[in-house]
Amino acid sequence: MLTFLIPLLLGTILGFLIRGKPSDTFAITTGKRVAWGVGIAFGGVAIGTPIGLSISSTTGPQIAGLIGAGLGLGVFNILSIENATYKKWSDKNALAWLVGGVVGVGVVWFVLSKQIPDFSEGADNASASPAEVPPDQPAQVADVPNSYLGVTLGDSEQQVRYALGEPAKRTPSDGTLLFTYGDEHSGVWLSSTTKRVQQVGCQFVETCPPFLGLKIGDDETKVKMVLGARATERFQEGSGNDSSLMKVITLSNANEVSFYLERKKVIAIMLRVPKEPRS
Repeated sequence: MLTFLIPLLLGTILGFLIRGKPSDTFAITTGKRVAWGVGIAFGGVAIGTPIGLSISSTTGPQIAGLIGAGLGLGVFNILSIENATYKKWSDKNALAWLVGGVVGVGVVWFVLSKQIPDFSEGADNASASPAEVPPDQPAQVADVPNSYLGVTLGDSEQQVRYALGEPAKRTPSDGTLLFTYGDEHSGVWLSSTTKRVQQVGCQFVETCPPFLGLKIGDDETKVKMVLGARATERFQEGSGNDSSLMKVITLSNANEVSFYLERKKVIAIMLRVPKEPRS
């Protein structure tokens, strides 16, 4: 909207600068005034195109049409007001300018919509923030961070308790000590011997913080796009009372993250120290 109002204001100023009495400069027929209106609209687009390109390098071609339309509208509307001031509306003077300008803008919009794919959508997206406009090629992960939920892999028990508070439960589990938090939706696994963090995870609830821009509820397609071709996949049967089949998509380098999915939606995020490869 701002990029539309700026050229409209410029067009208004320009209209004041070139205004004249109909009895002098613009004492011409109604048909010629329509032609003038079309010409002004096209001229507005010609001026607006470089302005649009300078405002946004990614959506410049799309927004240029709106800028040109605003510039043209600003000019011919002011000229219509000037003519209406010196002559009555009944002589079709201002109406001729209005029709000419609208026709000119309509033609330009039609041409741009045919030449530029998704022109109207691009114009709407011009005012959106970069985060709201989906990228053509999503950036893939280069490295897996080593912290999640405010806890870093390798932290001591004291550091975990300092960062998250006292756990709701402490449960021994396969050589680890599990600290659970938040109605048992998030957990921290510490080595039973070193008392250092080996794994951090969160599951089931949308309040789980996102990791690598992925969150609970995201679909499988988005997970694969973000993690890239280096990610591995496997199926895993649910445990305990949950017998649903899950898919686990894992990316591993210095650290390892796994996204657990059910029905093609993320239900859990787990960050861990990679297991030592077997010799």
